Order: sequence, then structure tokens, then C-alpha cells
Amino acid sequence: MEADYGAMTEQLIFEKLKSFIEKGNCFNYETRDLLIAYKNAGGTQQRAESYVTSLKETIFAGNEVLKDHADDALDIITGFCTPDFRVWE
Repeated sequence: MEADYGAMTEQLIFEKLKSFIEKGNCFNYETRDLLIAYKNAGGTQQRAESYVTSLKETIFAGNEVLKDHADDALDIITGFCTPDFRVWE
């Protein structure tokens, strides 16, 4: 079931995604649903990928565990996952 993120801005969606990465819960339906809400609001795959990659290279650069969690989110964003997790074709 898709979560309803309503009128959340891109900034709020990205803050929530960052929080998911920091908590380690990234490869799940909650993350997928957040990304679907972002996509449905007009967000692009390239922008989401760029954001998470930037987190990996800056804020999470010294923490391999958080970088791994970011990679989980990137797997969903880039479609390197099972079909039920894909957001963009």
C-alpha cells in the first residue's frame, strides 16, 4: 500500500529519505513508497539519484555502514532491484 505524503515538498521528501538512510531502513516498501510519492509529484529519477549520491560522497563519506544504506536506496532509485520495488521504468 502506498503511503500518502500529500503536499510534501522535495526538500521534505529528501530529508525523510536521508532519515531512512541514517536509520538503516532503506530497502523496504516505506522507502519505495516515499520515492513513488516523489515521482508522482513530478520528481525525477536523476534528481533522486543525484541527491543520494551526494549524501554518500559528502555527509556519509566516512561511514561505510551509512554508505551501504544509501546504496540500498540507490538500488530502488536506479531499478537495480526486483520489479515490485521499482519506481522508475
